[in-house]
Amino acid sequence: MKHSLLVFTVLPALLFNAGTTYGAENAPDFSAITPEFRKQTDLRALDVPDDPPRERRKTAYGSVGIWRLARTPLPADEEFKRAQTEHAKIIHDMRAVPTTETAARIFGKLIGELPRRMKPEPFRFTLTVIDSTESKAWSGGGFVYITRPYLEALLSEKKAGRHRLAFVLAHELGHICRGHNRRRYQLDLVEEEFQRRKLKEAERRRIRKLLRATVQSTAEKVILLHDREEEYQADLFALHLCRNAGFDKEIALDVLRGWAGSRMVRLRN
Repeated sequence: MKHSLLVFTVLPALLFNAGTTYGAENAPDFSAITPEFRKQTDLRALDVPDDPPRERRKTAYGSVGIWRLARTPLPADEEFKRAQTEHAKIIHDMRAVPTTETAARIFGKLIGELPRRMKPEPFRFTLTVIDSTESKAWSGGGFVYITRPYLEALLSEKKAGRHRLAFVLAHELGHICRGHNRRRYQLDLVEEEFQRRKLKEAERRRIRKLLRATVQSTAEKVILLHDREEEYQADLFALHLCRNAGFDKEIALDVLRGWAGSRMVRLRN
């Protein structure tokens, strides 16, 4: 287990160095993960080089943007209100399908292990399954989403699938509980302030440039992008939450191994 925990700290780096994060059109074939696959993927992860100096400077530069956003006031009830509005739009634009009993039971078990301080009163943690061709999961303000193909891929093996699904859902809970998703709504407040103060476009560009490492700007809005450090934090949160909820940590880490392995195969082809 010590070896696996060491690899856990660098497996996400293998994903980012390959130019992707978790989520794609097709999920990995988790049922094909064998002890040998685990061994080879873990060894490959240990060979991933550290970030180049330029990338480290970019991360440090982006942290200034995070610092400023973290000081934009946003009470829990306001975060949940904005997340509810976003949830209504998601349900309107995308077709939700019934959540399986297995997924609901796993999600409830994870929620039950969350510390009280991470469950603010306005929040109502819910899991929604979306009918989509993509395989991904995301979250915001207490709402967790997973697409049907991803859910089915994770549960392709009855025994191991519940541990893998637990890690994915716990990862999204990590983004919520660590305040990563709150930045999306803090960014909305920044944009609203842009409009209220009628800032000139040059001033807007200067402020957005400060946030460039953590957000993506479009003509209409600023879109949140989780950076590498936030993915690390969410993974570590997921590992501990899965352990506390009684899930197998070694099998749970197959989620990272599966995405890393499938990405490397696509790069070779």
